[in-house]
Amino acid sequence: MSYKVVMTLFRYPGIPSSEEAYQKLGATFSHTPCNGEEEIMAATMDCDVAISAMQPYTRRVIENMQHCRLISVIGIGYEGVDIEAATERGILVANVPDYCQEEVANHAMALILACNRKLVPVVEAVRQGAWDTPEKPNIRYNIMPPLPRLSGQVLGIVGLGRIGQSLVPRAKAFGMGVIAFDPFVPDATMEQMGVEKADMDSLLRESDYISLHTALTSQNRGMIGMEELQKMKPTAYLINTARGSLINESDLVQALKDGVLAGAALDVTDPEPPPPDSPLLQLDCLILTAHTAQYSNEAVVDLRQGVEENVFSVLRGHLPPGLLNLQAKDTYLERWPRST
Repeated sequence: MSYKVVMTLFRYPGIPSSEEAYQKLGATFSHTPCNGEEEIMAATMDCDVAISAMQPYTRRVIENMQHCRLISVIGIGYEGVDIEAATERGILVANVPDYCQEEVANHAMALILACNRKLVPVVEAVRQGAWDTPEKPNIRYNIMPPLPRLSGQVLGIVGLGRIGQSLVPRAKAFGMGVIAFDPFVPDATMEQMGVEKADMDSLLRESDYISLHTALTSQNRGMIGMEELQKMKPTAYLINTARGSLINESDLVQALKDGVLAGAALDVTDPEPPPPDSPLLQLDCLILTAHTAQYSNEAVVDLRQGVEENVFSVLRGHLPPGLLNLQAKDTYLERWPRST
């Protein structure tokens, strides 16, 4: 039997790992970069497996896929895929759930440290000729205050999944207390990690740093707006290495301008990249990195291998290890009874 595998995003290093690996499984690999629904529909209509990232695999796209078995997502986030529509069609959706958790947790901790130690304004001051001397300690007294010691500060984590859990020991190593909001994580898991369970309102009010690590859904889009920001301490910082759309950015800009909170550090924005005239780029109390939290040499390899493990498992007649929609299994097995 011959299979057709199509990758619709523009590129990802190392995919395909080799054409021969696909050929051994009776598959051809096609790289067809697509923009928008129409191009994706044309590219995937007759495919057996589609490889994508954040592209719009909408209900319209999915219902046009004649005999697709799997949509393999490059990464953790899968908000571009209509999971309900795929499940109804018996199409499996898989991601790479353990990808980059160490890298993102490290990046979030680095942003916390950068905010706490005022690294960006201090570096900029030094570039402009400032320095601390006994006669003129202008950085120590004019730029860095207020600067509380990090140990004893409270980190609030929103979303205690793999990455959120990886951040916990890093924060604790610096002496921080950790509280978390995640209605899907059992109390026993939090207790075992030494994390205090909190509702969202308490987390907003009690945290000195809030770090977002939740998947983006239709329910939590814009979950951090002016109402939530006004509950935060005026000395608090907001960290986001998850998805830009979790935050109402216009509200965040206004809150930072008004001193509602001390600052923010974002690795993600909405849209990406922010336009050249974005007010995010004009705020001295905001650190921006370019959606790079996930990157390391090893993470690139892990992601490629994870995506292809999902693809190769399905081509061999098995369920993918990163399966997201287990509810699709029965319909899938009716269509493809040899799969296990």
